[in-house]
Amino acid sequence: MEITWKEKGDKVIFLINTSNENYRTALRKLQYPEFKEGFGRTFSKDILNLKKYFERFKEIAEEMIKQTVKEVSVPWEKALLAFLKIIDSESLHWWVTGSCALTLYGVEIIPRDIDLVTDSKSALKLGKLLEDYVYEPVTDTSGWFCKWFGRAFLHMRIEWIGGVYEDESLQIQKDFGYIAEKQLRFINWNNHRIKVPPLKALLEQTVKRGLNNRAEKIKKIL
Repeated sequence: MEITWKEKGDKVIFLINTSNENYRTALRKLQYPEFKEGFGRTFSKDILNLKKYFERFKEIAEEMIKQTVKEVSVPWEKALLAFLKIIDSESLHWWVTGSCALTLYGVEIIPRDIDLVTDSKSALKLGKLLEDYVYEPVTDTSGWFCKWFGRAFLHMRIEWIGGVYEDESLQIQKDFGYIAEKQLRFINWNNHRIKVPPLKALLEQTVKRGLNNRAEKIKKIL
């Protein structure tokens, strides 16, 4: 696996080149566009500390991919506890969704990432709090369904979106949109109260994504 920094005009691409087809499939699932030189993520060259983020990217890329293809175990409990320790006593607006939320409900799956939803202010603040673990800096994603997106690796992948737009077309996204936010529940986990969407909303999105085995596990909990 080769990891390189490629400059292209005012942009920089963090590139991963691998001949392992399983890894290549994983990179596609991780939403890394494919370039001639491999798979990568593009950033503005003027982002502060971009070199530092790239060094972190190099450090964690192989582990991240191996976790994605289930070659190695994913220590989600250790990761979530470490995250909670970092943000303890901080003023943040955030909640958990996706597979990690399902696990908190007791669904028998192993999450491969921790998906967080925040407001815009908290998205930027998380980038600073997780500075030592960030490998894809919080960037402006205007034109997508949210304003901000960032990634860190703290024992496993942590992703967060910030400032989801209150758009009518997003009403169907009941697991991360503003409809979900109005119906959040609290789950008590390891002496922490964590906000998550309703389990029925998570089930609905799971069915829409065609994850039938997972859907059956959710139904058992319901």
